Amino acid sequence: EQRPFFEPDDLHRVFSYRHKPAKRPKDLPIRYGFEMSAIYFSALDGALLSYTPSHSEQELELSRRVSRVYSGAESIQAQLAEGLMGAQDYVRLVAGAGHLRVLQTSERWPVAGLVSPVQ
Repeated sequence: EQRPFFEPDDLHRVFSYRHKPAKRPKDLPIRYGFEMSAIYFSALDGALLSYTPSHSEQELELSRRVSRVYSGAESIQAQLAEGLMGAQDYVRLVAGAGHLRVLQTSERWPVAGLVSPVQ
């Protein structure tokens, strides 16, 4: 099965290794330090997506929810696997947390530009 979007585990890795804030909350799952301007996802159907961090409260919450270590059965990965969350809901969460853009369109991603967090 082709992956049309970032897996929650992919985002967890990115959030885990990005830049550390000067004053880090104890429950923030960030370990190492590098500054990230954007990450990209190239889908098998030809779409190219980018996610630019916002450093917002929504992104902090997303970073916790994509981590199986920090949220276990409540993690987005677990909810997707159990059918408790749909793929579109997950995309909207990511779009609401940062800046999700379609750089190259495809059948699954037909509209270029910023992805709206609301339908």
